[in-house]
Amino acid sequence: MDVCLISSEGELVVHFRAPADRDGLYGLTRRVAVYGEPVRGVVESMNGARFVHDELVKYGWEVLLAAAAGQGPGAAGV
Repeated sequence: MDVCLISSEGELVVHFRAPADRDGLYGLTRRVAVYGEPVRGVVESMNGARFVHDELVKYGWEVLLAAAAGQGPGAAGV
């Protein structure tokens, strides 16, 4: 999955890819932890979005689900 880290000022910090499996998400949380800042994630609706959401929440992230581009409001089930 594509990951964009955005600063509190709205600037792109870094853009990279991470596997959307348990090990990949753990690696993602470790990579982001070096910044020492609270994390809010947004997961675009996709196959496995709920799994990604739940795994990141386990690591203390605030995670929102968003409708994918072209999907109507509520398409992500939120």
